Amino acid sequence: MESDIREIKSLMIELLETVSKKPRLAGGGEIMSVKELADFLRLDVNTIYNKCAKGEMPHFRMGKLLKFKKSEILDWVKGLENGSDCSVDEYVTRYMQQKVFKS
Repeated sequence: MESDIREIKSLMIELLETVSKKPRLAGGGEIMSVKELADFLRLDVNTIYNKCAKGEMPHFRMGKLLKFKKSEILDWVKGLENGSDCSVDEYVTRYMQQKVFKS
């Protein structure tokens, strides 16, 4: 039983060290990587990249890496739940920008 307690204690210490190493913003917000965001939202990593490329998801770059503020992602998800992702005009504009029509 003592060995189990020691193992649990070492796992707890490891978990606390991992959590304390996560990058945080000055306001206490967490910064997530693409992989962390995919796990958080239960989406495929490619879906995250596609949404960012289309400008559909809030993100920023640190060098070549995409990063996400957890607070902005939560606000974005709330907007999706309320059906305010985009208006018909915004959808048509995005569609027209993505399609190249040949004369």
